Amino acid sequence: DKLESPAGVLTVADSNGDVKTLNAGKAKILAEGGRTTMEVFPNDYIEVLSLPGNKNVDIVAKNKATTKLIDQSGDYQNCPLQVSGEGYFKGLTIIANHYKAGQIPDPSSYAGHIDYPGTGTLIFEDVDFESYQNSAVGVGMHQDQTIIFRRCRFYIDSTRGAAFYAHCNTESGITNQRLIMEDCVIVSELTDSIRLDDSNIIFGDGQGNDMTVRFINNY
Repeated sequence: DKLESPAGVLTVADSNGDVKTLNAGKAKILAEGGRTTMEVFPNDYIEVLSLPGNKNVDIVAKNKATTKLIDQSGDYQNCPLQVSGEGYFKGLTIIANHYKAGQIPDPSSYAGHIDYPGTGTLIFEDVDFESYQNSAVGVGMHQDQTIIFRRCRFYIDSTRGAAFYAHCNTESGITNQRLIMEDCVIVSELTDSIRLDDSNIIFGDGQGNDMTVRFINNY
């Protein structure tokens, strides 16, 4: 179900909106407090939206095909969407390319990076993630986090990463890490479609933690 936004709605639009950019909307919401939905009208939003430990911002876009969040640096530090915690995101396209850089930086950028502390549930519905130099989405789980993707699309056009990449927490004893993907499409032109890592074994002490993964009716 859609998460509630009791504080109301803020309009993001190039004209006749409350604000013109996503970051201006974020700043206004955080200044006023409370949970608010950014109602986003079609445009190319060339910016990086950072929401680690989010509790306040939801985003609902009007048209996925024409409402895009884009970063053109290809830089790992500039993933267009960086988020954890709570949030509901619907109906937009998120793109990481390296058009501005001209060549692929190292390390290179996901479209969506979800690897920050912050408890809660993130829901993505009808969101397209595209990366032209790394995984479309890079997920790193933390304590008491649930991440849900419904009817999303993940696309990679690179030999690096996988279209969808996720790993559990490095530390031992972390619980309630839940990842759910339902009715999604995963497209990889040149590499793996999905990669799941047990980071507790790869980078930690290997004593184990608790993560559940559910993939339902994906293609």
